[in-house]
Amino acid sequence: IGLRRRETNAFPLIRSPSDYTFPIGMDDFDFSYELGFRARANHDLSFGCGWSMEVGYLGIPSWSERRAASGYLELLGPGFTLGVNPALFTADYRSAFHSGEVNLRKDVGCRLSWTAGLRFIRFDDDLVVSELNAPFINALEINAGNNMYGLQFGGDYLIYNRCGPLRIAAGVRFGIYNNDSDQITSSSFLTPPARAKWLSLVTIS
Repeated sequence: IGLRRRETNAFPLIRSPSDYTFPIGMDDFDFSYELGFRARANHDLSFGCGWSMEVGYLGIPSWSERRAASGYLELLGPGFTLGVNPALFTADYRSAFHSGEVNLRKDVGCRLSWTAGLRFIRFDDDLVVSELNAPFINALEINAGNNMYGLQFGGDYLIYNRCGPLRIAAGVRFGIYNNDSDQITSSSFLTPPARAKWLSLVTIS
């Protein structure tokens, strides 16, 4: 499966004090499509006709992008500014997505089936900015993690099946999840790291 990471907001990261341009902003990271894995397995249950247990996984191991800028520059950190002249800043941004699900599945006729079960989603976002001339390695590091878990419901409809290698099906999933999020912002020359944690309820369809 292939997924594209959505671009971030236009938040300035590296600034040039001489002309107040921004050589590196968060919206400069252009995440292209990355290939991942999607797999499902079904096991028929003995207590009723048409009932089965479904286990599935969907994941993209990593999106990664790097940007670099040199000259008289400033890093605009949360609550601090780091200026170096001449500077060589590098910014590495990585994301990863993993999702697992366990469902009960009920076949209704030859084409329609209903599902209900549990899903867990893990999404990680990591940003590391370093200055290589001074140097200030890991001058800014932001690690954010989202753990979403909850109930989901859905259905699948088999549109085309001639008992050959080609089958066409359409499906939908609707879930209610609790999002347990955590963020740690740190710098190699500032202590201690700042940490934020929050909970939220989200729906995904």
